[in-house]
Amino acid sequence: MAIASDVKQLFNYLQKNNLLTDQIVKDLQNADYCSKELSAGKYPVLLKLDDTRSHQEQRKFGTPQARYYDPETYSLTFKDQKYLFSSQLFEEQRKRYYSWLNRSFGLNPVRIISGPKTELITNIRTLIAKGFKSEILKENDYYYIKNKNVFESFKSLKVAKAVLETAYQGFLDSKSTFQNYLSSLPKKSREYELFEIIGKVVAHFDLHGFNKSVWNLNEDKRTLARIGVRQNDWVRYLINYKISQNDAFLMKPGSVKNTIRYIESPNLNFTILSDNQREAFSKLILGIEFDPDTFSSELTELLRDVEIPVNNPLNRNVYISHCLYHESILELWEEVEPKGYWVLGAWWGGDTEEKDQSRRFIEQSIWENGFEESSGDPSLKVVQKIKEGDFVALKSSYPSKDANGNKISCLMIKAIGEVVSNDGDGINLAVTWEKQEHKVFGLSYMKTAEAVKEKDIEAIFRLNNSVKGEEMSQRCIDKPRNVIFFGPPGTGKTHKLMNEIAHEFIGESLSIESKMAEVFEDFPLWKVIACTLIDAGKPLSVKEIMEHEFVIIKSKLVGTKTFKESIWGKLQSKTILESKTVNTKNRSAPYVFDKNENSEWKLAGDWKEELSDEIKLVQEMRQGEKLTGSFKRFEFVTFHPSFSYEDFMEGIKPILDEESDNGLQYTLVNGIFKRMCLRAAEDPKNNYAIFIDEINRGNIPSIFGELITLIEEDKRGRVSTVLPYSKIEFTVPKNLFIYGTMNTADKSVEALDLALRRRFIFEELEPRLEAIDCEFEPELIKNLFKTLNTRVEALLGKDFRIGHSYFMKEQIKDINGLRIVFENKIIPLLKEYFYEDWEKLSMVLGRKFVAKVNSGKIKFAKGYSDVPEEYQEKSIYRISDSKDWDLSTFKSIYED
Repeated sequence: MAIASDVKQLFNYLQKNNLLTDQIVKDLQNADYCSKELSAGKYPVLLKLDDTRSHQEQRKFGTPQARYYDPETYSLTFKDQKYLFSSQLFEEQRKRYYSWLNRSFGLNPVRIISGPKTELITNIRTLIAKGFKSEILKENDYYYIKNKNVFESFKSLKVAKAVLETAYQGFLDSKSTFQNYLSSLPKKSREYELFEIIGKVVAHFDLHGFNKSVWNLNEDKRTLARIGVRQNDWVRYLINYKISQNDAFLMKPGSVKNTIRYIESPNLNFTILSDNQREAFSKLILGIEFDPDTFSSELTELLRDVEIPVNNPLNRNVYISHCLYHESILELWEEVEPKGYWVLGAWWGGDTEEKDQSRRFIEQSIWENGFEESSGDPSLKVVQKIKEGDFVALKSSYPSKDANGNKISCLMIKAIGEVVSNDGDGINLAVTWEKQEHKVFGLSYMKTAEAVKEKDIEAIFRLNNSVKGEEMSQRCIDKPRNVIFFGPPGTGKTHKLMNEIAHEFIGESLSIESKMAEVFEDFPLWKVIACTLIDAGKPLSVKEIMEHEFVIIKSKLVGTKTFKESIWGKLQSKTILESKTVNTKNRSAPYVFDKNENSEWKLAGDWKEELSDEIKLVQEMRQGEKLTGSFKRFEFVTFHPSFSYEDFMEGIKPILDEESDNGLQYTLVNGIFKRMCLRAAEDPKNNYAIFIDEINRGNIPSIFGELITLIEEDKRGRVSTVLPYSKIEFTVPKNLFIYGTMNTADKSVEALDLALRRRFIFEELEPRLEAIDCEFEPELIKNLFKTLNTRVEALLGKDFRIGHSYFMKEQIKDINGLRIVFENKIIPLLKEYFYEDWEKLSMVLGRKFVAKVNSGKIKFAKGYSDVPEEYQEKSIYRISDSKDWDLSTFKSIYED
């Protein structure tokens, strides 16, 4: 008897063969007919369509398992009556259902496949037909044979349990990174051998394993997956695996256990390794609750009739795994859940030497609960609920006072992070932290770990409510991207940029992509090519070189349409002199390239000696997902009248070519703004900034050119233009912030371009009495500040007042410091304000500072008796000698 492929075919078959009797229909409507163990909904159930029940109600079938049903239903007409039936079955009941079909109807087992399952199978077959990942299909060996061999070497390594435990404890006590700890071990020691083989295993398992470019034996450096486990955690898992005598089933559920189970039995498992992803796949494709022990067998059963034309049977599941991550299939099961928001404490009590763990957490990209599992602390269960991708804030809470002296709680946020992985033990989280300090008053989150209330999310995480749930790195911070701080001299405009805003653009970690852009921006092209060949570890054609990520980043930074020709030229100019395949005469040292008979380029000659720094650089870039340290994501520039578009954006400039005898060369050079745009575009997960001091002193239309439109917030990333020199299409990325400062006392303010005014938010910074913190004669200083500004504003206007920065304690520590500030800063500023108008200057400072040095009429040289009266009677003033200025002199400014 034939086997039907889905429920609809089953009923068509029953009807065609006159097997669909009244009794069968009745049985199918009876939820208890099949077996007492099968409740309603465990097999196709028919419902008669009538006017008494809504269509929606009938689709629920009246069962508590309704949420598991595939929404697709079929209709069936039997004896002029219409019925609905569902195609969805619980997989764990499938065999008993097959048995019932055979027993009741004499049918062989019927596979029930519909909805997303059908779409999954169809899409896999389509990918096969299109040649997707054909190299896996054609591979005669097991695709991950080298990865497996390295793991088998690790398994066969004989190490006593005591040695394993001692080695791991030493690693923990060192509080060091894997790289630093390994380098500290004697190379011939048993510990070094253990940690090195662990490193090699990870380099073959995880896309971001340390030292992958050296340790990974595959030519293409293939790994099993991007697993998202920290290097230090890999050490812990793998040593515990050895302690348990290589028994993966004793490991805690999770990505590492799934990885090991796969490499041990690749014909029975898949490289979809995250339990979160497996759970989503089970729910949305398989239609069952996730069971970590049966997931692979369920997936195998679903796809058992799909023919995968592999040369090696072990590559069947390899191919299927790659298909599952293809965008056409990923969209079927990738579940986007709402992000969670949590606050986490970092203060450890007890005998801990360092109570505040914040710095360690940020540096090591982790969070650890100070309470052990045995403590039973409530925070353990809270931390277990935190999911991969959730946002967390590192905090401390303490009482404070408001402006009126009333008690108020204060929440100090030290860093914001995104959870990379959760071990599930309530203790360990892997987190990508971004140092971001700010205080939130009126909130009290006192517990070690707490979920953040909906109303507090924006204040704690500084998110715009309309974008909560997006990736943190791509969030739209609730602030404008184009801002100009303006005000009189000394109001702290530049100080605000460098001391209040700049820290937002300094990261504790730097993505490898950003590091590449930062390094390769100043690298000559031949060095970038050399790094590419070092990273590849094999000869490459020019096409392959151009497709490598190092060269792609460099091409974007250079921004020229003749980039391929430049690569050819640099390869030939650095070719070894004894090359038999390159005939170019115009060469210059160092000679590190050569071309083989297949027109592939390779490193040659004394390249290891010449490129020793580049070798280390590539290894550093490939050791992990991020580099740690302090990394600046902003640039500072000052505009002036001769500053041009070529300085700001791009231009043709002369350079001295030290690598050849050609002397002066002309090349396209990127300006500071274009370089920052390219860096920001390469690193969309982080925000970048350019600080423009004295923005009003530049010729704005000339400097910005066509950019004046592209910098508008609603044009960012959407509107582009073709640049005049490089001829490339260019747009300003959304994650680049532009901050400027403008001195309102500068005459160039009046001519500020109106187009610029429309595209920037202007934030005024005024002289503030409360900002003055001078400890020397504080009342005197404050009276001077108030009096001078009142008089200047009356005579010239508020834009010409004197800023509070002139009166700070750093400059005025005694009477001598006050003299210096007045003589070198305040008086020259006032003289510029009241140019040659000594009377007004005297009206501001008083006669003890501005003295009249002549009396009576001025006598001019012989022969000039007819000099106009105004010159003869003109008063001549001088600033008094600063040596004579004492406290009474300064008090005379404001005292009657």
